Amino acid sequence: MNRIQSLAGLGGLGVAVIVAAVIAVSGFHIVDASETCAVTRWGELQPPVSNGLYWRVPLVYRFHCYSVREVVYETSREPSRSDQDFRGAVVDTQTKDGQTISVAYSVIFRVPTDQASEVYGKVGGDMTEIARRVVETISRSEVRNGLRSYRAETLFSGDVYGAQSDIETRLAEKFERRGVELRDFLIREIDFAVDYIAAIEQQQIAEEQVKTAGFQAEQAEQLATKAVNEAKGQADSVIERARGESESIKLRAIAQAEANRILAQSLTPELIQYEQLQVWDGKLPLYTGGATPLIQIPNVGAAAP
Repeated sequence: MNRIQSLAGLGGLGVAVIVAAVIAVSGFHIVDASETCAVTRWGELQPPVSNGLYWRVPLVYRFHCYSVREVVYETSREPSRSDQDFRGAVVDTQTKDGQTISVAYSVIFRVPTDQASEVYGKVGGDMTEIARRVVETISRSEVRNGLRSYRAETLFSGDVYGAQSDIETRLAEKFERRGVELRDFLIREIDFAVDYIAAIEQQQIAEEQVKTAGFQAEQAEQLATKAVNEAKGQADSVIERARGESESIKLRAIAQAEANRILAQSLTPELIQYEQLQVWDGKLPLYTGGATPLIQIPNVGAAAP
């Protein structure tokens, strides 16, 4: 009987040792380098812990860990096909001038190492609760309301940086109050209604046509100016040529007159008779009609002295 009791005692001791060993082992907790953890003791918050190996009494202490690495919440038309950490549908809203748009965006966030206890106390015990209660709820509201301050034309033209910056500023402030750090906010895509896109395209076509017409008018004006300048140049050339020819004729006339004057001064009776003799063939005219010959014919019948 004593032996049986001894064996039972040893068995109980063994069970106790095993239980104690299990409890001791289960009291160890490894915090990864990518995590920060809030620690509670009987539900009361303790100082947060970072990466390392920790031992706490099981059931008394609990670890609530968050990612210090960047985590992404993304909205898209097909959330199920997204490979990001947390996903949601696009946000539908309206612009300042009443145009319906759908917005796809991304929020990159994390929990700072020293904010684990605050996040646990204000938000929740894991990243899923942070994504749902803080990131998703606040960002969808800010995007929906923030873009209502902008006209569709501004957003359609691709100038979304102003809107993106405004929304990012408000998100950062609201995240910070809950212990969450906003790393980046990105508007990836804005979809407009089909009829609005068609109207914008028609407007752009009309603007291009106006620009083309203006360019053609300017080109025509340049061609006309060129033609006028060329015609003026040709006219000037004709005038100059005519003026030159006139001057040439005048000079030739002056020269001829001067030549005639000089010639007239040089004509003497003897010179005229000489020139006549140069062209005379030696024959006397048969009939003079009573005219006096220009050449004085010597009297052949006269007696010699």
